Amino acid sequence: MIGAGSVVFALMGYAIANQKPELGGGGERLVVTLNPKLLGMIFGDGEGPVREALEYLCKPDPESNTKAEEGRRLVRLAEFDYWVVNGRYYRDLGKEDRRREQNRAAAKKYRQKQAEKNGGKSAAQVQAESDGREKRALAAPTREEAEEITAENLPTWPAPESEALVTEDQGREDEAL
Repeated sequence: MIGAGSVVFALMGYAIANQKPELGGGGERLVVTLNPKLLGMIFGDGEGPVREALEYLCKPDPESNTKAEEGRRLVRLAEFDYWVVNGRYYRDLGKEDRRREQNRAAAKKYRQKQAEKNGGKSAAQVQAESDGREKRALAAPTREEAEEITAENLPTWPAPESEALVTEDQGREDEAL
């Protein structure tokens, strides 16, 4: 389509954006309704250039990367109805982009939650601190010093007395025997 003109590119973009599964066809083909008179007004180029663009997109292209239908981009089915030959490919490109964006947003949200959990520090910062503590702890002369180094900057969660850990055989004072 290189050098085919702006109307060809506008028409193909319109066809891809407006394609729908063929009714009664089992959804195997994606079709679009293209009325040259209407599209000529929408594009602002008139009916003639749109008809020429339709002819161009419907004729075989031996240089096409896709050999389906001899390289045609559109196949005429009825007066204004056309099959978008690579319609599924173009539709799936959009799905992949949406999936990537959704994954990016989920990863960002996860990283933000982890940073909040780690006192505003990123996972990489927490890992670096942990690695530094580990090296210092290994170099400590005594076990007590190593344990102090390992516990540096770790959050503490004091348990309220009512929720203090109790083994099963001890029971709670307020429990009936």
